[in-house]
Parts: sequence; C-alpha cells; structure tokens
Amino acid sequence: MQIALLTGKIKYLTEHFKDNKKDHHSRKGLIAMIEHRKKLLKYLKINDMDRYKDIISKLKIRK
Repeated sequence: MQIALLTGKIKYLTEHFKDNKKDHHSRKGLIAMIEHRKKLLKYLKINDMDRYKDIISKLKIRK
C-alpha cells in the first residue's frame, strides 16, 4: 500500500515540475520519496518476488 501511495505522490510532483521548474524545495522531497519507494521495492523483491512483479505491473513503474 505504501508503494502505491508513494507512486501517486511521485506522479503528481512530476507533473508539478513541468510548470514549476524552480521549485527546488519540493524536488528534494520528491527525491526522498523516490528513494523510500526504491527501498520498499527492494525489500519486497527479496522477500516476495510474486507480489513484487504484481505491484510493478499494476503500477506500471518499470518496463
């Protein structure tokens, strides 16, 4: 669930930066969210590969 919520926030902020290129404070938060999601996905990949693959395909994170 945390991965899905972070993905939604990341997508929102990515769109936000298309209009607000100089918003460096929010960019720092975006980078932190991406790193947190990366750690959660790494944990899931190690412990439950089937759920990892399912989440990746549903959220369309990786190709």
